[in-house]
Amino acid sequence: MALGWVFTHRRFPASDFLFPLVLYSVLAALAVIFPGTWVAGGDGWLMMLRGRQPRAWVRTGRLVHISLESRYEGEGDYAPHLTLRDDEGRELGTWLSKLPAEAAASLLEGIRRSSGAELADLNSAQAQAAVTAIAELARGRTALTAEPG
Repeated sequence: MALGWVFTHRRFPASDFLFPLVLYSVLAALAVIFPGTWVAGGDGWLMMLRGRQPRAWVRTGRLVHISLESRYEGEGDYAPHLTLRDDEGRELGTWLSKLPAEAAASLLEGIRRSSGAELADLNSAQAQAAVTAIAELARGRTALTAEPG
């Protein structure tokens, strides 16, 4: 801000380019220093990333466990938390609100490809609630609410 004031009050012609360049450079540096956690889906997998580093992933076509439960998110709020585990023991847990629609659609395809023998708990109430919530998310609906318990 101080640089912007100096350049605009001295009528420096480069201020139109230099100030936005400095501002966006600082914002980009903050994004590198404090990377966010996000979830991406591909053909047959779902991966949680922090910046560009993979933190956890599962093969969606070989799931053996799906659950959706309400967890404490902070400041008195509860939110739906999705937990997935594949047949090789890899586990991925993420807030349902962080799951993009593309990843939800990929996950639904993987659930459909998982056979009944592999996905032993698909008939449980938790798994059915998870599949329903993922289907709603894949359709683009964002009414995700949860209650404690």
